[in-house]
Amino acid sequence: MRQVSEIFTAQDEVVVNNTLVALDSRYIIIDHKTLPLLRGMADLVTGQPDWLYEVYYRQIGEMIIPVELYYPAYYQTLAVRLYFFDASRVAASKPMVVSYVEKKNSKGQTYKFVDKLRSFSSHQEAVDFIARQEIGNYRLVSVDPFTSPIDIAPLDGFRLIYQSEDTVLRSGLTATSWPADTVNLRAGQVSPKPEEVISTIKIFEFTE
Repeated sequence: MRQVSEIFTAQDEVVVNNTLVALDSRYIIIDHKTLPLLRGMADLVTGQPDWLYEVYYRQIGEMIIPVELYYPAYYQTLAVRLYFFDASRVAASKPMVVSYVEKKNSKGQTYKFVDKLRSFSSHQEAVDFIARQEIGNYRLVSVDPFTSPIDIAPLDGFRLIYQSEDTVLRSGLTATSWPADTVNLRAGQVSPKPEEVISTIKIFEFTE
């Protein structure tokens, strides 16, 4: 389990390649239930489960609601680069910066409370904004598990060779949950657009 966790959470393609060569493994199978397991994998590998994403809390009107915010490291994991991006190059899109304060709940547990979420037109603009801040807590984030706030390089050593006909709605996939059922249309229902669904299972061949 640890080797699998190291592979799926790896940020460095060279490390992944060396590990797969050592294991004499040629294929990686990944499904829609893998991504919600990344937090546990990250904890197993590093002992720090929060370096990929965290649940923050935000006030909307009179309500305080949880919101998942994804860090750049999330999009750099092998699991995301394969399952979401098909090992392809990805351009940064919709980068955001969260400013937050740390608070304690009634049980004495620390949590992050969103002060403000700012949108930027480019990754560099977001980074420059953070660099100008002299006090406070700021992180580069994305609110969408499919939308990376940084450029992602292609994985040249991997090739998509199979994807299942069964699909799930992208809107139901987050870092902590997956859709309970595959897309199964009933009579009269409108078929979702191709960009709204993703195959439940994908298989990649390691070609290095």
